[in-house]
Amino acid sequence: MVHVFSPSAEAVLKSGDPAPEFEAVSLNGDSFTLTGLRGKVVLLYFWASWSNLSNRELPNTKVVYGKYHGDGFAVIGISLDYDRQALSGFLEAERLPWPQIYDNDQRVSLAESYGIEFVPTLLLIDREGVVRDAEARGDRLEDGVVRLLHVSKRRYAPNAMFATSPEAPQSGDTVTVTYRPESTEHREAGQVFMTWGVNWWSTPPPALWEGTRTTVGDDGLAQTPMSREGEAWVGSFRTDEAVSSIDIRFRDNYGRELDRYFEVALPGDAQLRNRYRAAYLLFDQGKYERLIEALQPLAGNPAIDRRLLAAVLSDLVVAYDSLNRTEQKQAALARLDSLGLIGEGWQNKFVWQLVTRRTVRPGHLAAGEILIRNLCEAVPGRPAFLDTYAWTLYHLGRYSEAVELQAKALETPPASGDFYFRYGAMLARLGKLKEAREAMAKGQDVGGRDSKYYFFQELAEQALAEAYEKR
Repeated sequence: MVHVFSPSAEAVLKSGDPAPEFEAVSLNGDSFTLTGLRGKVVLLYFWASWSNLSNRELPNTKVVYGKYHGDGFAVIGISLDYDRQALSGFLEAERLPWPQIYDNDQRVSLAESYGIEFVPTLLLIDREGVVRDAEARGDRLEDGVVRLLHVSKRRYAPNAMFATSPEAPQSGDTVTVTYRPESTEHREAGQVFMTWGVNWWSTPPPALWEGTRTTVGDDGLAQTPMSREGEAWVGSFRTDEAVSSIDIRFRDNYGRELDRYFEVALPGDAQLRNRYRAAYLLFDQGKYERLIEALQPLAGNPAIDRRLLAAVLSDLVVAYDSLNRTEQKQAALARLDSLGLIGEGWQNKFVWQLVTRRTVRPGHLAAGEILIRNLCEAVPGRPAFLDTYAWTLYHLGRYSEAVELQAKALETPPASGDFYFRYGAMLARLGKLKEAREAMAKGQDVGGRDSKYYFFQELAEQALAEAYEKR
């Protein structure tokens, strides 16, 4: 049995190291060697079905695989599961499109050969067999694949075409969606549905689906059966001026996801949103002078909706603070406050999204710290704001400050145990192992059953395990 957190390799692989040769047999009986994969960019995905963190990386890996496997990108899954039956059940449900190797079946353990310390570990290997990224998660995976394949980044997978009719839909027009699956398995699906919602988190307005074959499930998402046309599937819905975009995913008749979501701009404030998306690239690049120039007209546009205005003003707060423009920053905060947007917590959600991405960029951390600090000053003592501020500081490595803020946040009993799990992770980083265990026990007592609860529970356990290893 493989002990995931106790590798026997002398050193953990890092970028620039040659990847060790291996011979392995997949669950389907196919033989693989690293030499046999030369000429391809390869992702070795060390994972386990019981690991929530492993499973969180799967959707992103599926998307990147779908976009670039035709260009020479290969994925090999190496499962470190203890229970083969549980693994088989998971694979049957997920239908992962790449080969799977069960490490316990191998003559020589790949996990030990590669010095794997935890799951998931995603090793990106170039065409010559050299490790180029030992932590190829989130955005880093696609960035690395594009760089090593020498191709341009794609927005959508080449096996799907998303078409609108007409090109610039107006209210009442019909949007036609054409899905062209590439894999034989997807082409032979008995029925394909497009499951969709407005921005993927709210129920589509009745004007978009009433009187059609579309139904709305308990999760508030619409499901429309698509019609087969040759090897493609085609579906449609009507537009409505009340919405700005619709996200779509394709599923088969068993509910299994075939491809990730695609987005189409609709009438209403779509033009303003597109301008904001373009400006957000300047935010990512830290070009605050140009960002201000791009956002000020949006902030003054009377047609802008509340949510988009909250995002625009939040970005302006970060830009003004970074450029030491105190008066303009205070004016933007005052406007947020006068519109009730701070009280609704839009900015807190914005910062939370910045600092909980799979790959957190240093620029996002700096921007998030600026914005959440200003929010905590504008609305002192709010637990949710303090919690976000503490987690931002955690990512910045300022653990003592993070613990102090999280303790204040916990003065008001939280509704979910994930608050305590984050506190436990912070304490573990400071070496306060007893206090960390106590915080995690409180988190389990409070409970919670959403994905965020389990994610932070596993993260806290990992931080605690690493702290014990350092002793």
